[in-house]
Amino acid sequence: ALLQLATHERCVLIRVPQLSRVPGPLRSLLTAPKPLKCGVSVCQDLRLLQSQCGLPPCTGFLDLRVPAQHCGFADLGLGLAALCERVLGAPLCKAPHIRCSAWDGALSPVQVRYAASDAYVAVAI
Repeated sequence: ALLQLATHERCVLIRVPQLSRVPGPLRSLLTAPKPLKCGVSVCQDLRLLQSQCGLPPCTGFLDLRVPAQHCGFADLGLGLAALCERVLGAPLCKAPHIRCSAWDGALSPVQVRYAASDAYVAVAI
């Protein structure tokens, strides 16, 4: 799993399987109610961090699928690409040859851009 964290200015990609523990500053960020952290299916990633690294319960997270459902966006799907298209009016690259490539080794520049795009789009939405 790859943890993708972004603000409007920066993005950080963290390989969860390589963490034996969550560093203090990251732990503080993930367990604090603010700032709001959002994404699609974030609960799965948090459960992995909790089980693998002993991370305490996290707060301040919003799964973007929830407000999207309340806005009636489910007709086009609730994945990040569909939400990007619907909310931002722009496509999000989800090319299978990148999405299904080997993510366990060193990331290629294309993979880094792909992962960072996901994180930036979640912030923009």
